[in-house]
Amino acid sequence: MSEQKSASGGFNPSLAPSEPTFRDLDAVWTTRLAYCLALLGFVVGQLGQGSWVGLATGGGLLGWAGMLPFLLISVGLVYRVYLVLRYPATLRARRPNLIGWLFRAIGMVAMVAGALGVIGMFLIKPLTLLFLKDAGPNGIGFFVVGLYAAILTNLGPVGCILFELSRLMGKKSTHSIELITPRHRKQNLGLLVGLTALGVG
Repeated sequence: MSEQKSASGGFNPSLAPSEPTFRDLDAVWTTRLAYCLALLGFVVGQLGQGSWVGLATGGGLLGWAGMLPFLLISVGLVYRVYLVLRYPATLRARRPNLIGWLFRAIGMVAMVAGALGVIGMFLIKPLTLLFLKDAGPNGIGFFVVGLYAAILTNLGPVGCILFELSRLMGKKSTHSIELITPRHRKQNLGLLVGLTALGVG
């Protein structure tokens, strides 16, 4: 990085370039969309497992942990989706190292799978007829497609966790930027409290 000199010929820190030698990595809109669909898909998938799919999966998180923990987790996931959609820099990451890129790539694949799973849960009938041509006796084909869709939705949060880990793997930028103002932070806290009250109320 070249030094900037003042008129007197000496080094003047105030004239030094403000740009770092490297930049943090911002998430493009498609990554943010896959991230949000993966989280929302997990919630929808767990609700779907309260029906006949739950017979094959054990009821998922809802059947294992109970209604209140499920609602609290769902509130947290919905709030995270809100932050990612409102603030594009929420998923800003350090420039990943080799392991970080690997985690990021695997996480992206899992998030996309989770997003496709939640879309598939709303298209079980046409997908069944597309791939199997016939639902079979007692609609067993619908069950099979729904089961696979539910399994895919479970991959979404795993992908999000791997993606979040990848954000920490790499060299931290020398620039510290305030992404959320104190005013917005108070608004977000109020929203979180409201969502929590709505979820457990």
